[in-house]
Amino acid sequence: YGTSEDYDGMHDVLLSYIYPSSSGDEVAVTEEQYLAYTAYLKDGEITDTFFDGFMFLPYVKYLYAGGEKKEMPKEDWQRYVDFQFIDGYNMDALDAAVDRTKTSLGLDDDYTVGTYLSIFYPVYGATNFGELNGRKMDFSNIEDRKAVIKWFIDEQIAQFEAKDYDSVRISGFYWFVEEMSGSDPHIVELCNYTCDYVRSLGYQTTWIPYF
Repeated sequence: YGTSEDYDGMHDVLLSYIYPSSSGDEVAVTEEQYLAYTAYLKDGEITDTFFDGFMFLPYVKYLYAGGEKKEMPKEDWQRYVDFQFIDGYNMDALDAAVDRTKTSLGLDDDYTVGTYLSIFYPVYGATNFGELNGRKMDFSNIEDRKAVIKWFIDEQIAQFEAKDYDSVRISGFYWFVEEMSGSDPHIVELCNYTCDYVRSLGYQTTWIPYF
């Protein structure tokens, strides 16, 4: 098993699910909800730190329908990124909860928790993503799939950095799908490209395989 040093100093990582939805059933996490995970609470009082890593990911139903991966248009990819950084919730709320935790415990101002951000899977053969950089994407083309993954990573980093958080940092990116599909002729090249690009930016890649 990897050590804490292998994982950007993190010891315990929480899967933090969010769900952007236009049908009224969205799920956003509040500061109070995160406080129960950033801080160890005893009788409602902060007595210690708790989780020091948080993996942001969507509910499975955002990316799947009936067990099949959705062929999602660009606006659905963008909706998730925007929702991750909406004012007062999700990443904002985590940052605020960590702020409260370290202030209460008298920790150094530079105390932060790590975060992993998700990378969605561009479904092989899909043609409904839309345009990127003025060109219609076709996911039967490996270069188009790589371009969308790069855009998705870059967009999350840009929005994270624009927030100028005090108490959270990006540690890496999480490859969301839990299997390596043999029906996808690009899967190995796609994963290698993703890992190489993320690591070239100084971040880690991580995965939770289904067995």
